[in-house]
Amino acid sequence: MKKFFALLIALFILIPSALAGEIKPLVYGDEQPFSPDEEVMKVYFFQVRAQDATLIVAGGETMLVDAGHFESGPYIAQYLRDLGITRIDYAVNSHPHDDHINGFISLMDEIEIGAFYVCFPRYVNQEMINAISAAEKHNIPVVVYDENTDLSFGGNKIRLYQNLEINNMNANSMVMHVSFGECSTVLTGDINRTVHTRLAEDWGENLKCDIFKLPHHGLYTPKKIMITTADPEICVLTNGDNKQTNETVRFVKGWKYPIIHTPHGTIEYTTNGEYWTQIQYPKVEWDD
Repeated sequence: MKKFFALLIALFILIPSALAGEIKPLVYGDEQPFSPDEEVMKVYFFQVRAQDATLIVAGGETMLVDAGHFESGPYIAQYLRDLGITRIDYAVNSHPHDDHINGFISLMDEIEIGAFYVCFPRYVNQEMINAISAAEKHNIPVVVYDENTDLSFGGNKIRLYQNLEINNMNANSMVMHVSFGECSTVLTGDINRTVHTRLAEDWGENLKCDIFKLPHHGLYTPKKIMITTADPEICVLTNGDNKQTNETVRFVKGWKYPIIHTPHGTIEYTTNGEYWTQIQYPKVEWDD
């Protein structure tokens, strides 16, 4: 059953702002897709080059899953300010590689953070050491979580999966299934192809979702069993359509799943638990 109300593309006069000023998505006719008093969850896949930074907003609370490289932090902070967000309640890292964790360090200088969640030991690498040290400098509580931790908030339900049988940090990425009513999205970190199969086999029908973030920025060609088990309506790729990702794009589209790319602009999804709307904002030009 299709759960997307419409594909909405936000059009703005480009001004010096991360999300091009006040956010006013286009709608069809005079009807807003959701009533003003309706409880909704929003998921933003931020434009942070070939990196991961995903914001979840529900029930007045905010969760940021990964934050890209160090230089991405100020851009994420501006995205948040443009959305009227001055605090991240839960800053959650899927695994401590620089393109997922270092942005939290610079973000901590600009945005209030309630707690910093990590799922690897403090001394696993220098990136983790630096991020935890930054959190402690800002008096941000550091919480160690695992796949049995309940991170649900604001009326959503979050299930976690972490394969620790393989000695590889990407493979050990925490996977998140975030649902709100009948609508859901899956965030896969950088899990590798071995874990693609195990995730599909271990979760089975529980992997099904509407929006699926392709693992590791599309650098690994995904296993068909994972994609078809998830059976999403759309796949999000945190990378462009280029030589690094052309195999992933070819295979996923060949399996009849559409792809949307974050380097083309931040993507906003909103759901009331019954259907989604999708907006892609204009691309932001970064300072090199």
